[in-house]
Amino acid sequence: MVKLWNLAEMEKNYSDTDGNPEPFLTLRGHTGPLLAVTGLPENRKGTENENLLFTAGIEGSIKVWSTPAVSEVNQYGSTFDGKNYCIGTWSDSGHEAIWALKYHPFQDLLLAVSASNSINVWDCSQLDKTADN
Repeated sequence: MVKLWNLAEMEKNYSDTDGNPEPFLTLRGHTGPLLAVTGLPENRKGTENENLLFTAGIEGSIKVWSTPAVSEVNQYGSTFDGKNYCIGTWSDSGHEAIWALKYHPFQDLLLAVSASNSINVWDCSQLDKTADN
């Protein structure tokens, strides 16, 4: 699982909770340990994909998450409308562990390095951010 914290309020939450601040969102969907997490590089902020988060793990799949704003999530209950924010799952035919993910700095491409030392390139330009898988 992936836990997201609101860094803008981390200092306040850290002192208010005796050093144990709660995440504002937990993303679940992988079946094994996570090995890689990435988002868009800083120079790509402001594009339509800026809220995407990519996670990969030992089971050989990549999850694509459309992360919500803090205001769109009920921290202590289920997410609004029961949405899990996963908009896609990608995997190659080998289903090998994915060790690293990197979003291309100038194009809507995701590069994934698998345990067999192969690199897969995934096209992110046509992602449907409304899907709810």
